[in-house]
Amino acid sequence: MKDVVIIGSGVAGLGLALELSELRPDVKILILSKGQADAGSTALAQGGMAVPVDESDLESHFNDTMRAGRGENNLETVRKFLEALPHAISNLELRGMKFDKLNGIYDRHHEGGHEIPRVLHCKDSTGKHLHQVLLNACREKSNIQIAEHQMAFRLRRHDAIWKIKVIDLKEDVTRSYTTKNLVLASGGIGALFSNTTNDAMSTGDVLVMAMELGIQLKDMDSLQFHPTALKIPHPIGRLPLLTEALRGKGATLLNSNGQRFMYRYDERAELSTRDIISKAIWDEMKSDHLNSVYLDARSINDVSEHFPEVEKMLNEYGFHLKDDLIPVIPAAHYLCGGIPANLSGHTDIQDLYAIGECACTGLHGRNRLASNSLTEAFVMALNTAQSLASSIEVVNLVDETEHQVLPLSHPNETDLKKIDTLRLLLSQQLYQMFSQDKVEIAPEFAFGSLSLDFINELIHEGYLSRSIIELRNLILIGQQIERAFEEYDESHGVSDVSQSAEL
Repeated sequence: MKDVVIIGSGVAGLGLALELSELRPDVKILILSKGQADAGSTALAQGGMAVPVDESDLESHFNDTMRAGRGENNLETVRKFLEALPHAISNLELRGMKFDKLNGIYDRHHEGGHEIPRVLHCKDSTGKHLHQVLLNACREKSNIQIAEHQMAFRLRRHDAIWKIKVIDLKEDVTRSYTTKNLVLASGGIGALFSNTTNDAMSTGDVLVMAMELGIQLKDMDSLQFHPTALKIPHPIGRLPLLTEALRGKGATLLNSNGQRFMYRYDERAELSTRDIISKAIWDEMKSDHLNSVYLDARSINDVSEHFPEVEKMLNEYGFHLKDDLIPVIPAAHYLCGGIPANLSGHTDIQDLYAIGECACTGLHGRNRLASNSLTEAFVMALNTAQSLASSIEVVNLVDETEHQVLPLSHPNETDLKKIDTLRLLLSQQLYQMFSQDKVEIAPEFAFGSLSLDFINELIHEGYLSRSIIELRNLILIGQQIERAFEEYDESHGVSDVSQSAEL
């Protein structure tokens, strides 16, 4: 049995494990990664980490965060978060994180919703660098174990001990892990949508498990869409992202007539917040009957040099930043709601923590300010490590059930095809709940009893697989989002996606 088990191997999970391992070298830590530990949504983050330029910029960063969140942020959380950022960045730099500098001074990108440039970055692949720094350091720690291809799907607690049931995706068996202290850190729900920027592993696994423990998820309709995902033919899955920093450097959005349109929606134009830009793009697409709008970065000097990873990705699809108009659409990007927790990861259940994107701290309100996510995840990791370090009592128990494995039983070909069809249909409808600005467009059966009954019947008959669990998650999360839309409409008189960003 481990002293701490962390579900998730992104910046939140790795950051917590690393910090705690140094504060308490006697503590045994296990990280469960659904895929390979070097994959995931953290590594896909292009933009950077928003940090106040100096103390005089704290109030401006606070105001930008509040305005992006439509004033529904937790004020105390926002202030504590901003005050913690200098220490968090120093911690990362001591671990080898090298942010881009010009003449010894941070080269800060300007992103949407920010009054001034304040985003630290490593070219256009900040998340990849951050993830690698933390992962390499964790692999050097003798008291950190990383178990890959472990998909957690059920949590139970008995006599103050957590039992985590997982599907070993590599061995095609189920197994269990036990711990006194459990941390949920496996990200959001983007991969449940037909259009997303997230890794395929972001299917709300820990959110559904938290629901089964009786936790009431918060603000599940507060889902942020990134406005500029590359529009490519695909039935379902991840779309390549074009970083917001392109617009900070001067890239513009054009409609079918080659005209800029963002000034009609917000005075900040292409530098307004993501919710406003996404809705504007959807409106333009509907009015012109288009499948996308266009990002124009041709006027940016040395654009390929500033954004080498974006240029490399676009070249694979036959586009060039300096020559072409790039077709873009909004894609599901970041969950601002989730499991209620404070900045130290504490939930309402003892010895259960939630950090990173799966947690809802109130920092983001209804919509996240650009590049506040990696920083929040790392601040929460450091805070939670401090909290655990002061409270953990090391146990030297051996749980024999950890060595017991059971082979999986898969459904027949007909049921597998039905699972795939439902996954495609429901992921498209989940996207339309936001893009069409109406919750009622989702048919009754989509997130209702028929689909869930089918999945529950398979599980009852002893069938279990990644596809079954992820379809179950899609249905249950869809129901939560649908309910959140309805509750928000009742209290505000209008659906979330059409709310003004003005305070």
